[in-house]
Amino acid sequence: MTGRLFVVAIHIGNTEDLTARSVRILRNASRIACESLSRAKILLKHLDIPFNKSSLIVLKDVHEDAGTSQVLRALDAGHEVALVVDAGTPLISDPGFRVVRETHSRGIATTPVPGASSLTALASVSPIPLNTFKFIGFLRSRGEAKRSQLADIGDSQVPTIFFETSKRVLATLRTWIDLGFGNREVFLGRELTKTHEELLYGSVADVCRKLENRPQVLGEFVGVLAESTVEIKTLEADSLIRELLPHVKPAQIARIVANVTSLPRDEAYLRTTELRERLS
Repeated sequence: MTGRLFVVAIHIGNTEDLTARSVRILRNASRIACESLSRAKILLKHLDIPFNKSSLIVLKDVHEDAGTSQVLRALDAGHEVALVVDAGTPLISDPGFRVVRETHSRGIATTPVPGASSLTALASVSPIPLNTFKFIGFLRSRGEAKRSQLADIGDSQVPTIFFETSKRVLATLRTWIDLGFGNREVFLGRELTKTHEELLYGSVADVCRKLENRPQVLGEFVGVLAESTVEIKTLEADSLIRELLPHVKPAQIARIVANVTSLPRDEAYLRTTELRERLS
């Protein structure tokens, strides 16, 4: 008989958030698939769970293909395998998807062991309504690809939850201000459940000023940007305009947009010039 894969959530900072079920699963598993050896060893030592080199399988980055094969061999041999990441719930911007996809395709029992997640932790105390939202994980790191992504998030009709690093969070906020979203509500969580936990809420411009006044910004961030209040027809036109801007003159863009959307030509031209300035 094949074994079973347990996808185990651990704490994101405060070890008291680690569930009794998670501890039991980790203690009973004969193999543990992890994001990094060093963090897994710290976790197991803290829980006083014995381990050896052969019982730990690394899934991170370049090791994921080899690690996935190791996990599947262990499952085929009847072992129970616990999948953990460095913090929180696996597969949310973390390695492990290849393993889970393979277990499902092979009919291997796959069991979620829920627990802490920075995404749900932030959502539970968010002053921005999140009955509907989208989650995009870590933002792109730099350049035009990131600027375009931030523009899309700012134009979204639903709030967007994202991850960002301390090194890039100010650049992200400044880009949103530059794109014309400085008055939009944003809610940031820093170092959630840890000693220096902090929640920052206000306009993008206000939160940016708060962080700019600090000698340094530390910790990983999870945040939510409120949805756009711009009408759908304008957002549809904006999407078309962004595609045409690198290739067509503004007057021609306005004529095309007016022909294929419900936006009047003069408004289309105004949006074209505004977007050209924002994206330049």
